Amino acid sequence: MIDTTDFYGRTNEKTKTSTNLVQLLDCPCGKTPTELNLIEGSTCKWAYVTGNCCGEWNVEFRTEYNKIDTDECMKLAIDEWNRAPRPLKDENTDLMQLLATIDRFEKCFVRIAKAHGLTTPLELIAMGQDNEENYAEILARYIEKKMSG
Repeated sequence: MIDTTDFYGRTNEKTKTSTNLVQLLDCPCGKTPTELNLIEGSTCKWAYVTGNCCGEWNVEFRTEYNKIDTDECMKLAIDEWNRAPRPLKDENTDLMQLLATIDRFEKCFVRIAKAHGLTTPLELIAMGQDNEENYAEILARYIEKKMSG
């Protein structure tokens, strides 16, 4: 056990446990931890788990009132570590570029709609004939109707 001080200045016990026999998912830093550190939370009901790779990402989990240095608590920590959603990594550049492109298209459609007298995207959405139509189809139909009439 290692004594650590939490954000509020309270001393907490920190337990390091090797996880060689367990498959762990990568940390958002991109590395796979070989050891998990358990840190007591503000009550015996909660604790935090962090990897030994970067020490910057942690996941809060319920201890189910198990002591922090027990195998049962480590199993709960491992489960929560592996279930926790990971933020997008920088390596997902294709996905990030696609999302940026979609955002640019949406902004473009809104600008075109405003240029044709529609003040908000809600007006454009309200003109949809069904739930399957997207901004481009609705806007194209609106502009075609406006230009023909």
